[in-house]
Amino acid sequence: MTEQSFPKPSPNPLDRLHVTDGLMINAQRWRLAHHYSRRRQNLHYQSLNQPGIVCGLGVHPTQAPPGVQSKFQTGWLMIKPGIAIDGEGNPIIIDRPMEFRINDPKPSKLEPIFVYLVVSYVDPEELSLRNDNDVVRETFRIDQKTDPPSHLEVEVCRINLQPGNVQIKQPNDVLFPQVNDIDLRYRILARSRPQIAIETAMLSPKASGGMMSEAEGKYCQDNLAFLMRSVESLDPRMQGISEIQQIRLNPNETIDFDLLYLTEQQTFELGNEQIEILENYLKSGGTVLIEIPIDNDINQNYKDLTDWATEEFNLNFINWEQLLPEHLLKIHPFLFAIPPNINNESIQLFVGGGMIIIIGHLSQAWGINEHILPRNEIRTAQEFGINLLYFAWYRRHQTQLLEKLSGE
Repeated sequence: MTEQSFPKPSPNPLDRLHVTDGLMINAQRWRLAHHYSRRRQNLHYQSLNQPGIVCGLGVHPTQAPPGVQSKFQTGWLMIKPGIAIDGEGNPIIIDRPMEFRINDPKPSKLEPIFVYLVVSYVDPEELSLRNDNDVVRETFRIDQKTDPPSHLEVEVCRINLQPGNVQIKQPNDVLFPQVNDIDLRYRILARSRPQIAIETAMLSPKASGGMMSEAEGKYCQDNLAFLMRSVESLDPRMQGISEIQQIRLNPNETIDFDLLYLTEQQTFELGNEQIEILENYLKSGGTVLIEIPIDNDINQNYKDLTDWATEEFNLNFINWEQLLPEHLLKIHPFLFAIPPNINNESIQLFVGGGMIIIIGHLSQAWGINEHILPRNEIRTAQEFGINLLYFAWYRRHQTQLLEKLSGE
């Protein structure tokens, strides 16, 4: 299962037909009344639900239909009947088995390439077909593409396709499909929309002096991804996007996420331009999480870091005990009287505005790695991490609500 954040409906007003006695109904007015009802229904669905498959839409390899030329004999799939709903709330109903042929998208390419099989809604009024019947049927479209599906497309399957003679097969293990296997792992089911979608990023190992290796960067990224994948199972109101962006704090980057993770050593490698970008990010409601490992110089490391933050961002830090009992980090969504213990070491936490400093190896306990921890420690660390994520989202969300409109 994959995570995807779907766009929310635009705040466009609804226009309805003004009905009065003696009103003459023509085709234009009938369409206006129908369009209003449809938009209202779609608005309701988009507001409370997310798109995906409702039922059915199984898929399997099949033989080419009779009469197909020999050069088009391979790559055929059969899509079973089913129902899906797209990102605007439109129903996609496939009422009968449908054959579809996967073409080689890039014959000259040597490496396998992902091909996505998608279905989408088709409005009959947008088709330039003559229809003299009183009834028109809403229909659908089946496509293959090499880009991930848009919010108006529902993924039926994907295939890591080996270019050349297209030979698609059933996977021997549905949990681990191989090249040319039908892959159903990333199908999205229609369901209620999470109230909160949280995105995180980390500072790239290449963003500064490079004291962090690529392997260390991958390790941090994996731990963050483990935390993001745990969010929805622990609090269904929230959704964590497990794709962790790696940024460099460059002026041409789009910084659109709730929390930025840095290691202690990365903070001292930042240039003046990066510090200015980081300051603007904090002012816009962003949250910066910095983790200090426990070692012999921990007190000095903490002092150096807080001195740096005070000098660069004018921040004053308070520890966990000084936080109010109703502080979000302590109560939402999980209740913590004290920070968790990880591998018999107590986590320490300090907060200064939108900057949070963690002393300890909290992120190591978010996932499965060489540090083997009991399940209760992993779950406690994840719950504490979700409190951090919610704090970051809430702070940014509230700040954005209070911002002035551009040009105001």
